[in-house]
Amino acid sequence: MSTHISSQQLDDAVSFTVPLSKYDTDGLCMNYTLRRHNWEAEANAGSHEARLDWAKYVGPTEQFGGCSPINGNFSALALPLTKPERMRLVAYVLEYIFLHDSDGQHDDFDHPEQQEWKGTNPTLGRAQIQAKIMKEITSVDQACAERFKRTFKEAIAIILREKGKRFGSLDEYLDFRLIDAGTSVIEALLLFGMGVTLTEEEDAQLEPIRKPGFIALTLANDYLSFDREYLEFSDSGRENENMSQKLSRHLYALEYQISGNVVWSLNSPRYHPEARYAPNAGLEDELTAKSMPEALGINYEARFIRKAEEYPDQPSVINPHLRIVNSRKSSAETCLTTSDETGSISDSSDSRSSLDSASSSSEIEQTVVIRSPKSASLDSRHARAPVEYIKSLPSGGARDVFINALAIWLNVPPLAVSRVKSIGNRLHSASLILDDVEDGSNLRRGEPAAHAVFGAAQTINSGCYELVRAVEEARQLGLDSIEIVLEGLDELHVGRSYDLYWTQNNLCPSDNEYLEMVKKKTGGLFLLLTRLLLTCSTSKKFNKHIISDVEDLVSLIGIQYQIRDDYQNLCSKDYAEKKGFCQDLDESKFSFPLIHALNVQSESTHLLRELLQRRRDAGHLSYEQKKLVLKQLDRIGSMSYTRETLKRLEG
Repeated sequence: MSTHISSQQLDDAVSFTVPLSKYDTDGLCMNYTLRRHNWEAEANAGSHEARLDWAKYVGPTEQFGGCSPINGNFSALALPLTKPERMRLVAYVLEYIFLHDSDGQHDDFDHPEQQEWKGTNPTLGRAQIQAKIMKEITSVDQACAERFKRTFKEAIAIILREKGKRFGSLDEYLDFRLIDAGTSVIEALLLFGMGVTLTEEEDAQLEPIRKPGFIALTLANDYLSFDREYLEFSDSGRENENMSQKLSRHLYALEYQISGNVVWSLNSPRYHPEARYAPNAGLEDELTAKSMPEALGINYEARFIRKAEEYPDQPSVINPHLRIVNSRKSSAETCLTTSDETGSISDSSDSRSSLDSASSSSEIEQTVVIRSPKSASLDSRHARAPVEYIKSLPSGGARDVFINALAIWLNVPPLAVSRVKSIGNRLHSASLILDDVEDGSNLRRGEPAAHAVFGAAQTINSGCYELVRAVEEARQLGLDSIEIVLEGLDELHVGRSYDLYWTQNNLCPSDNEYLEMVKKKTGGLFLLLTRLLLTCSTSKKFNKHIISDVEDLVSLIGIQYQIRDDYQNLCSKDYAEKKGFCQDLDESKFSFPLIHALNVQSESTHLLRELLQRRRDAGHLSYEQKKLVLKQLDRIGSMSYTRETLKRLEG
């Protein structure tokens, strides 16, 4: 008996057809097929989880996304061939795209913030959600993830490059509009949902139909063009016996995407105020259960599913004995179970997905599964990842130069020098990634900060892990070295605490308070490294007076380093490219020039204080406001005072 499964069987296993005649589409898509996913509850759960994450990391929103209890969730209608076990993640991604598109205050992913919600940084929040999306998609299907990540980056680059461009023709506009509408990203998500990868040859084979199809999807009034191309392509496909089932299903998936989008748009709460309800309450399953019998004459079954690896080799064809047990209401472990011929239940649950939703009510049966963990060898790769990322970025290597110079003078053996460098790099890297989290800084050395890639929690964990590794390395130099590192860390954290306290409470320190803080925070690392080198020195000529002089010199080097950094932050073009223009002003930091200006009584100081208050109100300063701050600093004489201070420190 043949075990071949037809496309129709594959499609029917995950979705059902809906007569388009039930909808008033104004003549659109009359000859199209409309499908609706059987596991729409998974789509609702994914959409709801995305909204929860948006509220947590970006800020509250009342905008609607892909959910529509009347005609159906966008993901269930436009991507009806998605594997059930991937529907929740697909809907999560699409809901995020909807919410990002609705966020009118942000034109792109890196735009300066217009508003900072209490307890959140929207830029970092969106970056964290994006990182979660990339991680989840890659963990499910690395091959499909590559296409999604590539198209996602390409779309963002083109949108940023073409923003504000005047188009000379309709064709030029449509080329941009296809990117702006995210058609290539949606197609990549469609392929991910189906678990399909395309070769270059297959992509080329689909190209004649892809663009007009995307135009029809983006501009509904162009659907006639797609009809013509679709018929021509379908005829050629019938004549070409070598066309694979994979390409055939992808072609149908594009058709379903268009009809699904049209039907979803008819009464989606996103576009129709009269259809709106509480968007963040997780009511979709309950409302859909009421509307579906009236609209389609069938009952709504809220099905949930577990993980992809719980399926057989053909996961899109669902086992007829499959019984889904889950609940959006419970945050406990839920499972997928199958019944055998005798009616017994076999457990096929695994660890819960990080995209599981704990949201609104459902009457579905729930099974809690408690398991002993399997023995596994967990290495430190995830603990190291954020720190290794920051170490991979270009660096001036100032600490290594400092250590090399001092090691020659102090006569320190090469092996010990190497160990001290390693300790210094670990402490510095940990300090960088933790400081960026605390300051809400999005850039580091011209690239996304570690927490913008890995998330704040993982980055903090990695920073703490790196501090532990530094102490471990110090142990290999001797017990005295451990004490030096611990004392140094104490000084570093005390100094940093004042920096954070002044910023948080908007308290401008005095010059002396600031210099004492810098001596602990920035100079503390230089002093720690110096003491390690002194401990490892083979020279006998250093008495306590010489050691005291060396430590005083190193403290001055640390102060000079920080004041120069403060100055560069405000006026260096290279610094602006790597960290952002006048980033210290956005972070409300009291830098050396600013402290000088605020401690001078003048009319310019009053204007400066007003500008700084605007930053605290809005969460940032505009480019023009920053330029005005610099103008006031120059007028007061703070920039020249900073330059003179640096010259004195340099001797």
